[in-house]
Amino acid sequence: MSKIRNRGAARLFIGGAMAGLVSIGALAAPASASSSGWESILGGHIRSGAAATKIANQAKAAGFRVHVQRISATNWEAEIFNGGRSRSQADAVCAKARKAGLAHCSVEQEFHGNGWG
Repeated sequence: MSKIRNRGAARLFIGGAMAGLVSIGALAAPASASSSGWESILGGHIRSGAAATKIANQAKAAGFRVHVQRISATNWEAEIFNGGRSRSQADAVCAKARKAGLAHCSVEQEFHGNGWG
């Protein structure tokens, strides 16, 4: 009889521990597995690769590391920062871009893949 009682107590203990872990996981902030972090983009989402390249060349001439990224046939980005773990990192890069007189800089989370390599 005591073996059965010990098994029941062990199952109760393990079940309680698992429920605790699941509860902690549920309370944690949601994360997107597809996000590569924060990015700074110039000119917003641009309709052509040629326009994105033109903006990227201006940023490159101002000393920024740039990446032109094709998201779809009519959606391009001229990125000057990618992969930051906090929004403040991307905001700081946009502040430098504004100071350099570049096209409008915006900050957003990367959800479509990071082409920076």
